[in-house]
Formats: sequence, C-alpha cells, structure tokens
Amino acid sequence: MSDDKKDHSYLCRVCGLDNENPPWGKHNDKPSHAICPCCGTEFGYDDATPAGIKSARNRWLNDGCDWFLPELKPIRWNASTQIKKLQDTPWDYNDQETMS
Repeated sequence: MSDDKKDHSYLCRVCGLDNENPPWGKHNDKPSHAICPCCGTEFGYDDATPAGIKSARNRWLNDGCDWFLPELKPIRWNASTQIKKLQDTPWDYNDQETMS
C-alpha cells in the first residue's frame, strides 16, 4: 500500500500490518475472514468491534508481538513502526476513547 492511501483499508486493525489485499474490502464493509500473518487476527471476527480490536491488540502486545506466521516476518521488522501506521485511523492505538 502506498502512503497516499487515505482510507487505510489495507491495514490490519489490530497490529497495523500493511496487507496485500484490504482485510475488510475496498469499502471497509466486507471482511475477508483471512488471517493476519503478523498478529493472527481473523478479519471480520477478532476485529469486528472496538472491544475486539482492543482485546486482540492487547493480547498481541502482551505476547511480545510474536508473528503468527514467523516465516513471513520481514528481516528488519519493527513492531513500534508498524503499529504507528494506525495513528489517525479509526483504530488508533493511542485513542483509548475510541478503543474502549
């Protein structure tokens, strides 16, 4: 996904991974039910509600940000850099009001 995409539709709502295909479709209304290779979120299940996103994110962070499919983890991957991609999105990591 290029940085100029304003809809953030390619990001995992839980960990911020930039996916090849939009997890919730181009209009964010049809979940693919695919699994995020980074955090293991099932799109449309674990990330269907703000509470679900918060719970899945906390679990992923508390588990050390381990990759669900470690063979796909980039060599110079950084969890902090990735999760910062969620800033100013509806799933902003720092926006605890939205996530509660």
